[in-house]
Amino acid sequence: MNRWISICFFCLCHVALMAQRSDSLRTPVIDSIRVINGQSHLYWTPVADAQGYYIYHYDGRYVKIDSISGNQNTSYVDRIFHPCDSAQVYSLNAFKKNGDITTTSCCGASSSYLRGTVLLHLITFNNCTQTIHLDWDYPYPFPGSESFEIHQVDTAAKTDTLIGTTDGAALDYAFDFKRDSTYCFQIRAVSATGKTLSTSCEKCFTAHYPDKPDILDIATISVYQNKAIIVSCKIDSLKKETFVSISRKAEDESKFKFLGYIPIKGDTSIVSGGDSTALVNDKWYQYAVAVLDSCHAPYLYDTANSIHLQGKTINDSTNFLQWNPYQSTSDTVIAYVVLRQTSGYPDVRIQLPADSLSCYDKIIPYENFGYPFLYTVIAVVLPRFSPMDTLYCISNKVTIIQSLHLWIPNAFRPSSDVTVNTTFNPIKTGQKDDLVYHIQKDSYRLTIFNRWGQQLFSTTDMDKGWDGSSVPEGVYVYLITFKTLRGNTIQQRGTITLVR
Repeated sequence: MNRWISICFFCLCHVALMAQRSDSLRTPVIDSIRVINGQSHLYWTPVADAQGYYIYHYDGRYVKIDSISGNQNTSYVDRIFHPCDSAQVYSLNAFKKNGDITTTSCCGASSSYLRGTVLLHLITFNNCTQTIHLDWDYPYPFPGSESFEIHQVDTAAKTDTLIGTTDGAALDYAFDFKRDSTYCFQIRAVSATGKTLSTSCEKCFTAHYPDKPDILDIATISVYQNKAIIVSCKIDSLKKETFVSISRKAEDESKFKFLGYIPIKGDTSIVSGGDSTALVNDKWYQYAVAVLDSCHAPYLYDTANSIHLQGKTINDSTNFLQWNPYQSTSDTVIAYVVLRQTSGYPDVRIQLPADSLSCYDKIIPYENFGYPFLYTVIAVVLPRFSPMDTLYCISNKVTIIQSLHLWIPNAFRPSSDVTVNTTFNPIKTGQKDDLVYHIQKDSYRLTIFNRWGQQLFSTTDMDKGWDGSSVPEGVYVYLITFKTLRGNTIQQRGTITLVR
């Protein structure tokens, strides 16, 4: 019996406490949350008969963070939790006191009363499209939230501009963002009537663009070992985000063909690329290079062409050379130099004016010995961006081989009182020393025939000539054969008059 009396007493006391707790106090509802200067500002409508309000923060559990007194005190600034780092969620309870008894509203600690801020994530900037990407979270939205407004904020002037509206949680915004300028944005959740219900923290970014070179100059275009063309470019301040593209067209083509990108290694002002597909001995090529920024957009250009050298023999003592002009968008040719190289002899340099495109090279005293003459043409270039420097653009190499042959007398007198020209010997004393270096000595043969083809004399000794003994005065036929060091067989035949 006493047990049932205790239970009834507890129930009556609990009902009385519940009556004190509710006592017609309405649970306050947060009307809006604005983030100002990095702090959450909560606003709500006053609750009748309330003497104050408890403020709760929710991050998976409810924590009372503060209380304020006064029925009309309907705003609160949270200085503890930071809405710029994560979305902050809140709820309220109203309270009033009657003596020692405190009555509170019933439902502040309920998910239906939770309200949160908008969290704007880090802003990503695409300098290629001049577009920013904004995205945000809104985990505990206000009832009636219809859309989001995106505002660009001028923190200095304390003004803002609406730049877009969306019902999603992301936005891409294109704008003429100025280099190294800072821009700030805020997201606002709004109702159908346009009322701001919740906002994000203002977040800013600085529009950084990669540095770009101001100068592009094709420094040299040179043929390398008759196998490739090397294109070297000068750039004033090369950054790792920069690319250099290269295109090419041959002298008989009308359109450029993209070859690829010149590799850039390290922080350097000179970049070079090789074109091994060029037919350097057949034609010249024009190259176009462009500096591309990190977005692969070209903004600096230059063009220049290679030099194609051609050559041939004109006669026994003259070689003829011709070439196409070196032309550059940015640089100027001030001279051409023809370089002749002959094995065993010093190099010969022939300097010509800038408008010269051909050269007749007199090869005296090297004629008639079958020398290979190696020629190169070099354009001497004055660069526009560094006029104190001189650059050299090198052509392909051309080898011209003069036929190895002898100057042979057309008559001799064996009985002459003068010792000169008493024997027929095509190898003169002055030639002999030179000739032995250019023919295969064991291949030499001199043969003499009469007019009927009968052999009268033959020798393989370069020092021995025909003295004409035992034959009458008249015209005879000679045949000289030998091989050059390159293995070419040379034959010289003609007639010699023997005078008595």
